[in-house]
Amino acid sequence: MNHNKIIKLLFLSISLVISSCSTSISSNSSFSSYSSVDSISLNETNSSFSTSLSPNSAISSNGDTSSYSSLISPSSSPSSSNLNADSIPSSSIVSSSKEESSVPIHEHVFSDWFAINEPTCTESGLEKRTCSCGYEETRLIDPLNHNYSNEWTIDIEATCNKEGSKSHHCLRCDNKTDITIIPKLDHVPGTPIKENNVEPTCSKKGSYDLVTYCVNCGEKLNIEHFDVDAIAHQLNEPTFIWNEYESCEATSICSVCQETITLSASISSVVINAPSCTDEGLEEYTASISINNQTYSDKKEKILEPLGHNYSDWDVIKEANDYQDGLRKKECSRCHDVVEEIVPTTSPFTFSLNKDGESYTVTGYSALYEGGIIELPETFNGLPINNINLSFSSKLNYVPNILIPNQTITISYIYYNYPELVEKALEMGVKSQVTSILVPDINLLFAGTLTEWFEHITIKDSNAIKPKAFLFLYNKQTSEYEKIDKLVIPEGIKNIKSYALFGINVKEIVCPSSLETIEKFAINSNDLEKVTLNSGVRLKQYCIDSPLLKTLTIPSGVYCEKYGLAIDSLVDVTIEAGASNFTNNSFSWVRLMRVIDNSGSGFSEWSDSVLITKENDSDSALFTYQGFDFALVSNQLYLISSSKPFHGKKLELPEKVVYQNHEYTEYTIWSRAFVSSAPMGGINWPSNDDFLTFYSGFENFININNAYTLRDIYQELSIPKSVKGVLVDGMRTSSFVSNYFLKDVYFDGTQEEFYAVFDNQFKTNNFKTVNATIHVKDENGNELTFKIE
Repeated sequence: MNHNKIIKLLFLSISLVISSCSTSISSNSSFSSYSSVDSISLNETNSSFSTSLSPNSAISSNGDTSSYSSLISPSSSPSSSNLNADSIPSSSIVSSSKEESSVPIHEHVFSDWFAINEPTCTESGLEKRTCSCGYEETRLIDPLNHNYSNEWTIDIEATCNKEGSKSHHCLRCDNKTDITIIPKLDHVPGTPIKENNVEPTCSKKGSYDLVTYCVNCGEKLNIEHFDVDAIAHQLNEPTFIWNEYESCEATSICSVCQETITLSASISSVVINAPSCTDEGLEEYTASISINNQTYSDKKEKILEPLGHNYSDWDVIKEANDYQDGLRKKECSRCHDVVEEIVPTTSPFTFSLNKDGESYTVTGYSALYEGGIIELPETFNGLPINNINLSFSSKLNYVPNILIPNQTITISYIYYNYPELVEKALEMGVKSQVTSILVPDINLLFAGTLTEWFEHITIKDSNAIKPKAFLFLYNKQTSEYEKIDKLVIPEGIKNIKSYALFGINVKEIVCPSSLETIEKFAINSNDLEKVTLNSGVRLKQYCIDSPLLKTLTIPSGVYCEKYGLAIDSLVDVTIEAGASNFTNNSFSWVRLMRVIDNSGSGFSEWSDSVLITKENDSDSALFTYQGFDFALVSNQLYLISSSKPFHGKKLELPEKVVYQNHEYTEYTIWSRAFVSSAPMGGINWPSNDDFLTFYSGFENFININNAYTLRDIYQELSIPKSVKGVLVDGMRTSSFVSNYFLKDVYFDGTQEEFYAVFDNQFKTNNFKTVNATIHVKDENGNELTFKIE
């Protein structure tokens, strides 16, 4: 049961109570607070009621009484509430007033009912009527109920984004029924609108979006993006940049955006002048480009290289052989130019045409000499060979045989080396300037007689033959040759030219009676031991030299120029009567000499350091002992030189010298005693691979071609204790001990005895210069070594 009905029942009960109370009130009632009940009202609409009581009215109920001092009203009464009194009929609500018994009962005359609250479709109304006495009655009016229209009412309009609804509305109130969903509407595309517009420039594209919206709801239905091509540059006249002739680029600056634009130009070419075999041609290249409907171009010229000749194959005109160059030619098929070319000779020799254009020089030999005879040609290309400037290589320990043609010819240079020695020297750390190592000798074979040799052959200078040579006469018919050890110069020869026998190693020379002059440096031989001069010959400066020439007889009529006989090996000279112009300068560089002078040249002017004796003194003598030459002068013994070269062997000085049954235990080594002990080019080189130890550490190895260096190759020197201080004279010059190859000095005594012999610091210092190791003995005979410091 709802609350409204409960309230209506409550009102009914109260009305009944009040009605019964009105009949039971009496005058003696104890209730005198209220005289009457003014009214009770009940509003059906708002379920309220009100009751008015007079102050003196009394209400009686079942003998119980209560007094009220206040007016009960809907706002203050606990019974006031919103109740639904639909079930209570309006006739049941009664309002009455009861007077005291002494007052007659009033009959109400009511007015018509009039509505206080109109009923609605769902709620009751309330109406009342009143009496003239003021008494009122109220009653409920039943709800009207809904009166729905037959027409549909759109409650929510349907849109593109949401559903709508419709219903039947009550004609009196807002109530509705039959609520029905209206489906969403379809979008209606409107006209596309351009948005996000980006204007194009010269360098960038533009773009925009076409956006379509629904005309109903405004929703964005579609976006379509469009690119707009960049606007064309407004280019100025271009600048052309060529890449050789292969390509060309044109650059131009846009007048709108100032950007530099690079474009590729098209290239065409045309030949202006075609090249020939030897002349250049000309080709013109044109680069073109179109800008803003205007064509620009640039030209460039290219020099065309000559085509070069298109020669045919070689046509041999003359075959090459050992005695001539060949000749061949070829012709160009375009211009018919003819080229002739010399075909090199097949000869192993190389040749150069001399300045006169009428003779040749032999300049080289390509083959490695391994024995036999190297025969120099007489002619080449039909012209004579008049000069030899020859260098070549030989296998180790081969002595080359060079056959010189019998014709007018100059020997400017003949030289060979051993490549194996060069390689070994470099491996040993010898200075890099070393390009070769000189070898001891060479055999010159001459295809003619001695007379023809002196008439036809010229030796240019002292360096022409390296190393020195031996002379052989060669018979081309029999292929036999003979070594000239004793050179008998043929009669009729009047002059021995300068260098004519320089380095030609012979043992003896006999001059003819026809000989008038021996020129400067004419005779220089490492093996020469004897010279027989003719009467009347004129001796020029340094005309004769040999390290083994010890005795010389100067016949009558010989005229000697200054330094004419500067032979340092001479020890015994006899000057016959009639010889002239002999002075102290004639025998410069000599060592110890005994001179028998029958010429009256006045030797008293000569220095004692040059000549020891000037006459045949009975106390003077020359002799050889144990391979050394000695001079006995006034009973003083001097070691003058070695009687033969030692060729690198150990040099041992004798402890004593015996001559004519007399024993000499002291002697003096003369200065320059060993300067010529090893003749130039006369060294017998050891064949074993260790021979280079002679040169280890030799700083001037590159100067080994120096003849004087070749003379002194001793590595060891043994000095007996008996020499004592007499060795002093031998130490005055560097010729004795400043030997680059001297490694060891052996002294048969103690260190104290060694210094006693070499007590002069200057003389001792010569050993220090060569840095030789000094070998001595201690008191017990054991070997000790030291160096001079």
